[in-house]
Amino acid sequence: MEELIDANITNETLIWFEGLPQWTPAGKIEELVPILELIPPPIPDQSQEKFVEETRASIAQDHLITQMQQQPQAHRKNMFSKPFSFEGRIKRTEYLFSILIYYALTFCIGYIIGSVGLSDGTNYGMAYIYLGSILPAIFLLAQGAKRCHDIGRSGWFQLIPFYIFWMIFSKGHYGMNQYGEDPKSSDV
Repeated sequence: MEELIDANITNETLIWFEGLPQWTPAGKIEELVPILELIPPPIPDQSQEKFVEETRASIAQDHLITQMQQQPQAHRKNMFSKPFSFEGRIKRTEYLFSILIYYALTFCIGYIIGSVGLSDGTNYGMAYIYLGSILPAIFLLAQGAKRCHDIGRSGWFQLIPFYIFWMIFSKGHYGMNQYGEDPKSSDV
């Protein structure tokens, strides 16, 4: 009996001994049934392990999707999430707010520089105003490039005279384009 346990037989292992008319699966021989209960099941092969891992990954992905559906606002893209980035797309509303912010910032910078006496706004001290306006200008150029991307154009198109009106009034491309995901697709 010990030899059978060491031989790693299973229910499907064919057995023959004197007294049996033909080869018979071990699970059908009454004398071997108690021994087969003592033998552990075979070690799973790699394909079964792969199946288990894929199943676990699928369950985890389904769980994540369920969480995202239950909390849609947690995954929404916020306005001005990357204001100085030249990549991606923005909606018309965000671009209009960007223009208003740009003019408000440059007005405030000019007002502050003028009120402390560094510039009169026309002749002397204009370099201070220009230096103070660099950051808001980069902000507006980055937002303009993203708005151009939303309508399917390169960011360089914003340098065309009067193209700003096309950027303000033109609808963005629906769905994904070469510049990224539709900014309206995250609004549910």
